[in-house]
Amino acid sequence: MHISRILLWVLIFSLVASGLIGIAVFLFADFNPREMKILFSTLDVGACSLAGLCCATIWETRYKWFSIVGISIVTITMGLLLYTIWWWERLENFNMVLTFVILSATCAHIALTLLTRHPTRLVSWVLGLTVFFIALLGLMLIVLVWYDDTISEAFYRLLGVCGILDVLGTIISPIISRAQRLEDVME
Repeated sequence: MHISRILLWVLIFSLVASGLIGIAVFLFADFNPREMKILFSTLDVGACSLAGLCCATIWETRYKWFSIVGISIVTITMGLLLYTIWWWERLENFNMVLTFVILSATCAHIALTLLTRHPTRLVSWVLGLTVFFIALLGLMLIVLVWYDDTISEAFYRLLGVCGILDVLGTIISPIISRAQRLEDVME
């Protein structure tokens, strides 16, 4: 059995198990602190499994290396979040946890974006810019986490512009790719 198939089954199992635990907490719990930790742990496993699945989508492509990096970051994030949930009072640096959450979301977003087929130069160009703006937005959010008290108004403006360009490229890349393929079929 291929490693990608094993990984897929592990992620599916963790999603189902965390979903069942979350349902049990909602139906039968009193929402005391321990049960809330269980519920947040379920949310953590579910969210990180979803991010891991996003990173795994490109496992069998030329971007396998990025898939491995993304899955590794998501795994570290899940561990850090579980530690934070259960031992909050021992946590020394919450900024590190937020940094890994941002990195996980950025990797998952880039992995899904890289699924766009890019047979033409235009699609490749738009896709490259989109990945650049996704990465830049992630980096800027990390800077915001670590240096929030020294950030200027210009930084926030640039953050907004990068966010818009990220969303725009994420939406336009697959549309242009599809339009190009339809154009090729019509000719």
